[in-house]
Amino acid sequence: MSVKTKSLKKAIPKNTQVPVEIENIGYWAEDYLEENGYNINRGAGVDLPDYNVEIKTRCVNSKSAHTVGRMTTETIINTPYTQSSVKDKIQQQYRVEYDNEGTIVSNEIYDFSEDWIQNLIEQSYEAGRQEIAQGMAGKNNTKTYGVGVFQRDKNKEQWQFRITKTGMEKIKSMSKQKSFKKLFEY
Repeated sequence: MSVKTKSLKKAIPKNTQVPVEIENIGYWAEDYLEENGYNINRGAGVDLPDYNVEIKTRCVNSKSAHTVGRMTTETIINTPYTQSSVKDKIQQQYRVEYDNEGTIVSNEIYDFSEDWIQNLIEQSYEAGRQEIAQGMAGKNNTKTYGVGVFQRDKNKEQWQFRITKTGMEKIKSMSKQKSFKKLFEY
């Protein structure tokens, strides 16, 4: 059993202004945490390796799916969910959400490692993986299966595994409900 992180002591405070004019707010969040003493992984794998936590930033009004990670076509075909970088990146996430004016309104760690949440994500990944392996995926993306979809990066043999907006709301809610844990504990 891995250690679960409930919070970050030097988290990005609510009401902090995000510089929305910059191109990548995710990098801004990583830089902020690094300046406050956190070890940031800028390569493959989770962003906060000492805590096994991925960092995600998002405008609360965005309607697009949530990117979990990227993989090449060949890697997807050859890598089951249980061995994928996608699985690593969707165990625990520090999610920093901001409004249209760039004010941080939420900064929580979500634990998506519970079996019932992982099963939903794995089913989506594996169905999309099968579609890609059989050459049945559309030009730009697979069908949406459950909570997830693979979307191809334009003109590349690289895909993003993404959780739909509705799917993310579902797994975030599940991760916070103690009743789910009671129902599924062994």
